[in-house]
Amino acid sequence: ILGNRLREITEELLILDDKDADVIFGRPDNLKLKSCMTLFSTIDENSDSVFKRVIDTYFDGDLDSKTLQLILTNEI
Repeated sequence: ILGNRLREITEELLILDDKDADVIFGRPDNLKLKSCMTLFSTIDENSDSVFKRVIDTYFDGDLDSKTLQLILTNEI
């Protein structure tokens, strides 16, 4: 249930006219969005996942490096 709801609300981000995470969320929530979308996109097996599309749309495809580092060192 939670996974479906997460995907559903994440899809809503892609519908918004404004595609600037800083404007929509402000700091530090824009950074939290990038980190979460990075984490979820790495575990979602769908190559066109909604999480990857948010990264592409809001962060020019740039994954969060600190989150990736934590994933690689198994600290998450």
